[in-house]
Amino acid sequence: MFFVRPPPPISKLGVYRTLSPKAGVRVSPLALGGASIGDQLNESQGYQDKETSFVILDTYFDLGGNFIDTANNYRNGSSEAFIGEWAEKRGIRDQLFIATKASGRQLEAAPILFNL
Repeated sequence: MFFVRPPPPISKLGVYRTLSPKAGVRVSPLALGGASIGDQLNESQGYQDKETSFVILDTYFDLGGNFIDTANNYRNGSSEAFIGEWAEKRGIRDQLFIATKASGRQLEAAPILFNL
């Protein structure tokens, strides 16, 4: 039985590193930050519409990237939503490592912030 070697990565993003030896997780050496992905809040904070967000995500993935960082408060939740929709439409969720964070502090502070 012979095994075919996979083609070499097209960029250094595809040279995966072990994130967790015990879990066997291998990720890109550079994570894509999702703070500017999403269409909520204003342009001064890095607004990206869905089409532009998908182009950024496609480019990162096509170059070998598989590690995306996001959070529930990035772009008021639209970052996680766009990343999830993008991965589902392309059928690649099982090829990605998505790190996310959750914060309730924004929700607690929202009435104060909006009443300033």
